[in-house]
This record gives sequence, C-alpha cells and structure tokens, in this order.
Amino acid sequence: MGERLTKRSLAAELSAQFNLERGLLRTFVDLIVRPETMLHGYIDGSCRPRYSGIVAYFILAVAISVALANLTGFEDQFVMDLRSAPGTLEDAGISDQKLWAFEDIVYRNAYLIYYAFLPICALVTFLIFRFWQFNFVEHLVVNAFLISQVTFLTLPLEFLFIPLTYEVAFNIVGGLGFGINAIYLIWAYARISRRYGKTTHFGNVLRSTAAVAVQLLGLIALSIAISVSSIWVLVYWMAL
Repeated sequence: MGERLTKRSLAAELSAQFNLERGLLRTFVDLIVRPETMLHGYIDGSCRPRYSGIVAYFILAVAISVALANLTGFEDQFVMDLRSAPGTLEDAGISDQKLWAFEDIVYRNAYLIYYAFLPICALVTFLIFRFWQFNFVEHLVVNAFLISQVTFLTLPLEFLFIPLTYEVAFNIVGGLGFGINAIYLIWAYARISRRYGKTTHFGNVLRSTAAVAVQLLGLIALSIAISVSSIWVLVYWMAL
C-alpha cells in the first residue's frame, strides 16, 4: 500500500500533476467502468502513477467547459437579460459600456464556481459517507475526479449549445446535462460505498441520492449568493 493522501503529500505531488500524458485515457475510462477501484488505488497510492494527476484533470475539465461556454455567445443574451430586468439597471443609471465590462468579468471568472463548489461536495460526502474512512483531503480528491468526469461526459451536450437558442440550450440541453451529472454521481457514490461499506445496494443508492440532493442545494445556494453579490456590485459600485 502506498502513502495516504494528506495536505503535505498532496502538495508534494503538485510538480508532477500537470503531466496530462500520464494515464489521461486510463483515468477517463476507469472512472466510467470502475470508479471505486480507480479512486481506491489513487488514494492509497498503489496505482497513483497510472492515472492523471488530479489537479491537471480537474483544471483541464474546467478550462474546456469554460471555453465551450464562451463559444456559445450566450454572454450577449446574459447582458440583454440584465438590461431588460424590471427597471433596476436603467434606474441605477448603468451605461451599456459598464454593463458589457461587468459581463466580461463574469464570464472570464466563470470557472471560479467550480472551485467554490468542490469543497461543498467534499463536505457533504465527508459527513454522509463517514464509513468510507477518508479524510477531508481524500474527499476533495474523490469529488474533484468525479466533477471533472461529469464535465467530460457532458461535453457533447455543450457542443450542442453552440447552434441553439439561449432558451433551448438551458431548458432542454441543460436539463439533459443535469440528469447525466446526477445519475453518474449517484452511481459512482454507490459503487464507492459498496466497496467500503456494509450497507445494502438500496441503502447505498439512497444515501448517494441524498448526498447529490444536498450538493444540489449547496450549488443553488452558492449560485444565488454569487448572483446577488454580482448584482449588488453592479448596481451600487459600477453606477458610481
């Protein structure tokens, strides 16, 4: 058995994390076919050299997702929605130039929500799946891999965003993407639980579903907090 993941050991590996050639395809395939085996081998260190580093895998997923989001051109619709919101922006005297500048800041930093959401996911699984006997750093690693994986799995849907209208993309394609994310996470958590726990298959699925539901509530709360703070900055700071 190799070294368990801790803050110190994770930091020591950062210099080698960005070698994307190190098992990128193997990482992707094993996270689909046998996520519990892949993650067990990565965490206990026995199979870590076979797989991509978690930092590189996570950042690659975020970078590709944000790049595709920028290709859709939906930032223009985002600005128009803000401009057409019931009176608040025009009443505040915000010019189109400032609004477009704000939009540019939002879209250039869209990846930050991934980084903010990761510790929420880790905290939820740390509390719900205590029988995994992972420390918090290891829960961060597990969720970073799984979030990256669902991002890669939904990339074909993100390509479909490009020719579609704003409403269709977010109401239909976005809904399909959310469904894939939820199903994959529930399945992956249940597979990990089966390896480490003694509960029934139904119990694993039920616990995994609860975890994903709590994570969704956390994402909604995070999104609302970001939206409210962004509008506050836009109205009370950029209007000066």
